Parts: sequence; structure tokens; C-alpha cells
Amino acid sequence: MKMKTIRTRSIHILVLAAVFFVSGLVFFITRMIADEPVSQVASVPGLTTTEPAQPIPALRGYPLPKTFTTFTYTKNVGDRVVSGTCADMYFVVLVFAQDVDYRVSPLDAKYNRAVACTGGKAEVSIPTDTLPLTEGERYYVIMADQGRTGTWYNPR
Repeated sequence: MKMKTIRTRSIHILVLAAVFFVSGLVFFITRMIADEPVSQVASVPGLTTTEPAQPIPALRGYPLPKTFTTFTYTKNVGDRVVSGTCADMYFVVLVFAQDVDYRVSPLDAKYNRAVACTGGKAEVSIPTDTLPLTEGERYYVIMADQGRTGTWYNPR
């Protein structure tokens, strides 16, 4: 008697699975036949491609990307050494592709490193051959200050 109950339940589960499968199949077929788009991304505010991306409010007043030092990446040239003065606990170096505005997309940095500021000066060796850089493409370097807490500031 126990076997009959398990067998009956198994049949019921298989029938339910078949019903769900067929109903899903019918739904998708009718959606394909109907000439309606399933989603309209262009109608969502802020996701249209006609509006230029706006800088993050905290970075809006920072210098334009074109004001920073640039370089063209060439393979097997070795590390790029960046040095400068610093006014806080850390000296920050960031590398961005020339077509990326760091004020809009700060997380798109190809390199982001903070080193201790000692005596108002610091130096960072950027291992360009290990970064996801494209040979022949231009990049810009940002140097900035950073305290014990918070984000970097005073980009130059």
C-alpha cells in the first residue's frame, strides 16, 4: 500500500511539472507572435543614451580629465614611476583610460594605489605590463591626497 502512495505522488508531481512547462511554453510563444516588445529600456528615465552621463556630485568640481598627465601605453617598457608631493597620510595614484571621465566613473580606474606619505613626498611604481591596458591607447594619471579615513581628494 505504501508503494502505491509514493507512485501516485510521483505521477502527480510529473503531471504538475508538465503543466507548468506547457503553460510557460504557451506564454512565450504567444509573446513572440504578438508584436509587443517584452521590455522597453529606452522608456526608463536615466537609462537613455541621448543624455550625457553626469559627474558624481562629490567629484563635480574636480578638474577635467584632459588636465592630467597622459601617456601612451607600450608593452615591455617597464614600470612607470610617479612621484609627487603629498599633504596628508597617503599619496594616491590612479590611472584611467583617456575616454573615461573619472568624475562620472571613478570605479573604472585601471590602477588605484595609495602609499604612505613620508616627509611630504611619495613615489609609486605602476606595473603597467600587469594592468589591463591596451597597447597604443592613451591613459591619464591622477595623483591625489587621502587621509586615514575617507576617499582621495585634491586631484592633480
